[in-house]
This record gives sequence, C-alpha cells and structure tokens, in this order.
Amino acid sequence: MSGANCITRLLPQSECGAIRVHLRKDGFGGYLVAGTCNPGGTNHLQWSTNLVDWETATSTTSPYVATSNSFWFKPELFFRVKQEY
Repeated sequence: MSGANCITRLLPQSECGAIRVHLRKDGFGGYLVAGTCNPGGTNHLQWSTNLVDWETATSTTSPYVATSNSFWFKPELFFRVKQEY
C-alpha cells in the first residue's frame, strides 16, 4: 500500500480487552494519540524514539488518556500507554 500511514499491533486473545493505543490525523496536519485502559490506577501516555527511553506526554486517572500536541509528533516516534496501580 503506497503512501499508507497505518500501524497494527496483534495481541493474544487474552489481552484484547486490556490497553489500546490509537493514532489518527487530527485535521490540522498533526496527529491525535489516545489510549483506553481498564478503570483504576493512573494511566500515562508515553512516547519514545528508541523503544528504551520513554517520556510521559500526559497522565490521568481516567480510563481515557489523549494528547494532540501535533507540533512535536514525528513519524519516527513510538507511543504506549502504561498503567500504574
């Protein structure tokens, strides 16, 4: 698929209801990154350039965590949601 900007992550069936991260264009030339988690705990939306060193973009106790700071979004960034209880 030429020009496609898609990512897919395959999870075992036992983890399908756990944490999910969504990436989509925001209509202003940037991206919206959001995560959904199980209720409880603190949820951190994080980014990395090397999958080793992670920086927190935002944190919340809500099951839904999101950011649209499109000025620092680059194609080479990785995103994850980390949940702490």
